[in-house]
Amino acid sequence: MDRRAHIVIGVLILLTALELALPMAYSMDSIVWIKVYAPAVTRTEKGFEGVVTEIFIGIGPGSGEVYISTLPLTEIDMQASARVAAMVACELAGENFYRYNFYVKVRAPAPIMGGPSAGAVMTVAMVALLKNLELRKDIMMTGMINPDGTIGPVGGIYEKAEAAHKLGVKVFLIPYGQEVVTRQEIVRRRIGPFIIEETKTISLNITEYAMKHWGMRIIEVFDIREAMYYFTGLRITSPPVEEFESPKVYLEVTSWLFNRLLQNYTSLLTEVEKARNQAEGFMRKELDRILNRAEALIEEAKARADEMKFYVAASKAFQAIILCQYAKYYVELISHGEEALADVVEEVRYLLDMARNVVNSSTVITINALELLLAAKIRLREAEEIYDEAIRAYRKGDYAGSMYRLAFSKWRAVTAIEWFKVAVRFGAGAMVNLTSLKTLIENYLYEALTVSSYAYTVLSQAGAMSEALQLAEEAMEFVDKAKESFFKGDLLLSLAESIEALSRASVAMNLLNINPQALRLHIELLSRLSLISIHECLNANILPFMALCYQEYALEIRDPAVSMIFYRSSAIYAKILLSLLGVHARPAEIVEKPSVSPSRKPSSEGSSHVREGSEGYLSEVEELINELLRLFNLFTKYLYMYREVVLTCIIIVLLVVVTVLVLAAPRRTNR
Repeated sequence: MDRRAHIVIGVLILLTALELALPMAYSMDSIVWIKVYAPAVTRTEKGFEGVVTEIFIGIGPGSGEVYISTLPLTEIDMQASARVAAMVACELAGENFYRYNFYVKVRAPAPIMGGPSAGAVMTVAMVALLKNLELRKDIMMTGMINPDGTIGPVGGIYEKAEAAHKLGVKVFLIPYGQEVVTRQEIVRRRIGPFIIEETKTISLNITEYAMKHWGMRIIEVFDIREAMYYFTGLRITSPPVEEFESPKVYLEVTSWLFNRLLQNYTSLLTEVEKARNQAEGFMRKELDRILNRAEALIEEAKARADEMKFYVAASKAFQAIILCQYAKYYVELISHGEEALADVVEEVRYLLDMARNVVNSSTVITINALELLLAAKIRLREAEEIYDEAIRAYRKGDYAGSMYRLAFSKWRAVTAIEWFKVAVRFGAGAMVNLTSLKTLIENYLYEALTVSSYAYTVLSQAGAMSEALQLAEEAMEFVDKAKESFFKGDLLLSLAESIEALSRASVAMNLLNINPQALRLHIELLSRLSLISIHECLNANILPFMALCYQEYALEIRDPAVSMIFYRSSAIYAKILLSLLGVHARPAEIVEKPSVSPSRKPSSEGSSHVREGSEGYLSEVEELINELLRLFNLFTKYLYMYREVVLTCIIIVLLVVVTVLVLAAPRRTNR
């Protein structure tokens, strides 16, 4: 074997070693850990008592997996809470959730009740790791983490605060609106020779009580940014909300939709008016009632159109045309009996088949058309579901209910076709990478499943108000639909249904705290998130049609829950477009220096390290060592993330070197 063969074999061995060693070296040494404390409640012979749990959180490179280990075992909602915490932390830090794995170890001195109350502090710890921040150890916190970054209410605040005090904590953070708590107090009174003990439930202001009896400061916090300030001394701000005018194309599209509905309404009203003029008695009164309501809606629609709120105007015109169609079906039923209703069923079924063929005919997807196609898909799905309800009502003999649902189904199918036409007419632009789109749809389905399961579990166990629990149940139904659509290959419909699930689950968690002031803050926050996402799209030269539509509609709605759902949907639609173009919203910014610089010390767990807060400053040597460790971890993290690029470059360089060596090597000649 000559010299050139030895060189080639050596290079191949070296490349193989690099391929195997690079990820292995990183995966063993690059998980960064942080340790935090979280109060919990345990049941004892004396009743409920507070205990303090240790939570170790690690972050390393990965693919969006969240692993949790608890000792003793906790309830299942802690697992979902950890997953939501990781998602929220990544969004706040401006990091891609699917590029990391998260590891959570919970160690409690006794079996604890529940698990979601540690969600907020887990989020704080994860943000600290992602942003390389230090945490104070004289602060403790309780509170759920909601998908939008707000902190949800929890129970057992008195017991948890008492446990924090016993550990020497000086500041205890609790969810906004929960400073008035209840506790069980044993009251003894003597009756003759006997001492009678009674347990009474008393209310107290935990903020005043803790300061007076324990010298501990209790602070209410609304969202994770406020919590981060108290833990780090840093104010983390979101991008500013800048005013913008509605884009010209958006106004053109929504005004076109409104005018189309208005024309259809006018034509349909002409037919129904003839029947009303000939009607008498009860039939005339019923037609007057229906059409008067329709006319009132049309007047409202025209007023909104004058204000350039064309999407709201179109929504009101849609409601009016359903009433008008219902009046027409009512006349036909009274005039011709059940046979007329059977004809209507056949008419709507035919229209649904046509809408299905139209909406599912798209094979080319552009960035500008994506939202519009999602709108068409979800409206067609709704039309089909309402049609099925109409058939069930028809078979039960509920003809009035069946007629109204058939009217709704018909015009919902028509609007699905109209949105598809808008997508074709205004959807020119950059093509969507189908591989990236499928990955994004899978991620949103996964997120919808996580958040919806979390909301349903927490709300059902907490005995939440019916509206919140109903939204959580609706979210789970949309998740089931999204999974079904995904496995059938209808990826766009799956994405649209995942968005519906995410919006409802998030708002369901917000409704757990029904404090009016907290509800107002939730609405303001969701509106702000929607505007920020829309503005990011406009800055990237993307026109977020549905995000703008839902933002406009949310401003019009008086029902807080419905308004929040539309704000949340608006933000999600805009973020989807940004993700597909690889444009990430600006991460939170740190605008103040910390007042306390906590310390960081090595952990005994493997080759990773645990960071803990401290009130003192590290020595210069310790700071230098920790900084070198941090830089090494950052280096290995990015080396691992871009290992394919690194290996490709190494291979190219080595091949060039081998080629040069082979060509330059002297050849042996036979003599």
